[in-house]
Amino acid sequence: MCIRDRSATDCNGNVQLLVSSPNSNEQYLWYNNNNDLSKPFANAATTSTSTNLENLYVGRGWDGFIGPKDNTTLSSSGGYNNWGSNYGEFIRFNTTGPIRLETTKLYTGYAGKVELELRQLSVFTDSSYSYFPSQTQKAILHVGASSPNPTPATGSSGSGTPTPFVEGDSGRIYAINMNLTQAGNYILIARCLDSATIFRNNNIATNNHPFGPTVLASITGNWAGANFEKFYYFFYNMQISTPEHEKALTKIPVILTAKPIITQIGNDSLSTTTADSYQWFINDESIAGATKSGVKITKNAMYKVSATIGTCTNYSDNKLVLITDIPQAPTKEIGLKIVSTDYIENIIKGNQFYIQFNNVKTNAIGLSIMNSSGQTVFQKDKLNNQITAQPVQVPTLTTGIYYVKVFANNKVYVQSVFVTNN
Repeated sequence: MCIRDRSATDCNGNVQLLVSSPNSNEQYLWYNNNNDLSKPFANAATTSTSTNLENLYVGRGWDGFIGPKDNTTLSSSGGYNNWGSNYGEFIRFNTTGPIRLETTKLYTGYAGKVELELRQLSVFTDSSYSYFPSQTQKAILHVGASSPNPTPATGSSGSGTPTPFVEGDSGRIYAINMNLTQAGNYILIARCLDSATIFRNNNIATNNHPFGPTVLASITGNWAGANFEKFYYFFYNMQISTPEHEKALTKIPVILTAKPIITQIGNDSLSTTTADSYQWFINDESIAGATKSGVKITKNAMYKVSATIGTCTNYSDNKLVLITDIPQAPTKEIGLKIVSTDYIENIIKGNQFYIQFNNVKTNAIGLSIMNSSGQTVFQKDKLNNQITAQPVQVPTLTTGIYYVKVFANNKVYVQSVFVTNN
């Protein structure tokens, strides 16, 4: 059954993930694709991620395997021993929520009984740990020899030289059936109660922990203290599951939230698209009290607005607003072109540039230059009405973005340019 009422919303590059009305007893795992369920990247009804993927996937719960697949995955070295101390040798693992330990593969060199004990840790160091006795669970496995050539241990309680691994031992699957009802850190101990011997890897040359999806559950270490990466103890290809789980994933398209759009109303007002809340800015500084969908224009300046819908806040592009009774028109109407002295378009270098236009029907043609704060820094009252380029001399301006305004045809045409003195 697919998960309903779920969404993935890209808010300024931060993709917000949501399962509406989630069941508090269930875990929701998120994936980048639907062909590898071993690698969820999040486990939550509400979370976020950074991605440029068009689709994400979410599933209810998890059922899979953690730990090395077999005893040759990490190393070809290791042996069987009669691990039987009261303290117990173990693997250590973490879970972020309730899970069930279903099964595991053991390699046994000699038949007998193996006791499993699950302890929830309260404190753990490389040399000692403490745990909650009330959370302890135990089970006894009656194991046969998976080795084709069963050999008794050379010592008891882990003493003696381990008997070497026997080629052809493919291990056997045993049920664990232990429920972990809450998130936490745990150890799973194995003790050989009589003649049984079980295999562990040693002389592992690479660091491999943690094993498993860390957002759900993973094996993080073992009995060997600070040298734990050199060993792997007993429990191979361990199957775990959440109380509720399903294999099918739900595909969720990533929705891009649109930037708010500023619309000028008459000569004195701006408005923007519908949202839950707003904040207006002038020259990138917030306007006190300007928290409605509209704002009054107070001066020539760059205006923008932030619009919030739910938890997503988006910002509009800056909009240059001019207080004038003259209507603003698109520059393509007169083919307006501004180039530097070395003919780079929309660049002013030093104290001169060229301007070119056509389709101007009035003789009176004026020009002014405004900085990004809306202040006029240069003005020329008369340009020649000609279709060829004409030079314009300007004072030295600070490097940055400016706006060239051309007054013609009883309209104003505005072109942004970059000024540099290099």
